[in-house]
Amino acid sequence: MKNKKKFVVIGNPIKHSLSPFLHNYWFKKLKLNCEYKKLKIIMNPAMIVTWLTGLSILWVLGFNTIFSLWLSIKFLFVIILSGYHGFLSKCLKDFALDRNTRSSKFFRFINEIPTIILIIIVFLVIFKPA
Repeated sequence: MKNKKKFVVIGNPIKHSLSPFLHNYWFKKLKLNCEYKKLKIIMNPAMIVTWLTGLSILWVLGFNTIFSLWLSIKFLFVIILSGYHGFLSKCLKDFALDRNTRSSKFFRFINEIPTIILIIIVFLVIFKPA
């Protein structure tokens, strides 16, 4: 197709963004001559580094520190975000295979989960519980 309109989402990390898949899905359904892409993909390496860093901090501080409320809550949110990443990876595959059964409203809602967790983590850092 000639004169294809191109759109991009820029970010680092950007792998979690379903924006290109959502847009391209509807471009295809509506037969629009458009394309939406990501510019940087480093989500899996960043998650691996985060896990390795967290585990090495535990190793240095001692594994008994995991029993502190503050650190336990932080690790809980890392586990939740890792599960969220896995869920979005599955959604990504469903979109790629044109098997999506979820609405755009659902994706707008779950898109806010990392922001909410980020706010909670910032509060945990500022107001460290005993």
